Amino acid sequence: MSPEKSAQARPRVSLICRSIGRAQLTQAMQSVSAQTYPSLEIILVDAAGTGLPDISAHSGNVPVIQVSKGQRYRRAQAANAGLDAASGEYLLFLDDDDWIAPEHIANLVGALEQQGQCRAAYSNTRKTDRDGEMTDSVFAEDYDPVLLMRDNYIPIHAMLFHRSLLTHNCRFDETFDIYEDWDFWLQLNQHTDFLHVDAETAFYREGGESETA
Repeated sequence: MSPEKSAQARPRVSLICRSIGRAQLTQAMQSVSAQTYPSLEIILVDAAGTGLPDISAHSGNVPVIQVSKGQRYRRAQAANAGLDAASGEYLLFLDDDDWIAPEHIANLVGALEQQGQCRAAYSNTRKTDRDGEMTDSVFAEDYDPVLLMRDNYIPIHAMLFHRSLLTHNCRFDETFDIYEDWDFWLQLNQHTDFLHVDAETAFYREGGESETA
């Protein structure tokens, strides 16, 4: 089977990136273009409202859809704008200062398709310093819905979820300036258990805007 046909046969994954113009966007996009999973699209949201750079040199063959209203989005607004523009059967958020290992999406899609019950899966995530150097801190908690109500232990780019969950009116609460991703996980968790894939394939840069515990 040709690579083109193989990509068409796989469910599309939309990677939603809310960009505020960080220099690390280049690394984030390179990590997407390096994915072993063949069927991807990037939804690049101009969260700062200042215009988006040309990332074609870093996104490889992955198609890019730009979303901009010419003014700043709040974090939750940017996330919802990305969801509205995405066409993938699966969705994943990737902030512009974080990155993912080449096997990240293939691992998560494969795990979900093998078990057939959960509609969301997440990986382990290594925390780095501002310069991207690895620290000793790893988010690797097993799935526990009770713990999730107390602690946000799943960084946003660790999780891949099926778009069918959006039919339950799961949206980012636009009144939240922080913890909007945690609130979104709690919404999804009302409709599915989460599958923990015990592999370290996401990297979370210290000093960003995420409020992961």
